[in-house]
Amino acid sequence: MAPYSEGRQYSTLKQAVPGQPQVVRFFSFFEPHSYQFDLWDVDSAISQSLPAGTQAVAYHVDFMGGDFASVLSQA
Repeated sequence: MAPYSEGRQYSTLKQAVPGQPQVVRFFSFFEPHSYQFDLWDVDSAISQSLPAGTQAVAYHVDFMGGDFASVLSQA
């Protein structure tokens, strides 16, 4: 795999983003890997290893699961 390079795969911010640091996870009830993530309680392991004051949040995506996915995203 080629190394990552600034300007191609990522950009360096000139200043920090204000507010509380976050780790964001996107998941789907219709995706088997998301189920395994929850089954093995990976969220807890990640949360315990984050620096103090870092919040971990999860959002359900509505592009998997057809018409029912949007209903689950609003639940």
